[in-house]
Amino acid sequence: MSRRWTSLLADDLLFADMQGRLVSKAEDLEAHRSGLLRITAARPLQQIVRVLNETTAVASVLADMEGTAAGQPFHQQVRYLRVWARQAGHWQVVAGHVTTVVVPES
Repeated sequence: MSRRWTSLLADDLLFADMQGRLVSKAEDLEAHRSGLLRITAARPLQQIVRVLNETTAVASVLADMEGTAAGQPFHQQVRYLRVWARQAGHWQVVAGHVTTVVVPES
């Protein structure tokens, strides 16, 4: 995990994962560092950003993701919702959520 990415997450991050668990910054970073979660491809399909004021923004990203979770391969569409806050002169994610998107079969 790069320092740049680490600095984008607020120390008091609140993040709800796909199982509904509330995950801290340290837990999120450790999942990536340890290989528990490994993302091998992330293709953005849609991005919507709403700037609410000078210090707050909300972003929604729909992405096609591939990787492994707990050693099991996955390929799915997910939607991330992130709340960004400008703190101490730079933007950080202060809250977020990820969910699997059910894609109807054609």
